[in-house]
Amino acid sequence: MEELRQVPPAPGFDRVYVPGEIEQLHEERNLQNGITIAQPVYEFLKSR
Repeated sequence: MEELRQVPPAPGFDRVYVPGEIEQLHEERNLQNGITIAQPVYEFLKSR
């Protein structure tokens, strides 16, 4: 994985990710900050 991370990213990208890495980053962010849901979904869930 370290070898893949050292590959220069394609133009327009900041870095190279390995499979599953983006999902892991999203999971960590969601655990820390919660998830974003649309207001109608929130209202529906709140009404139950």
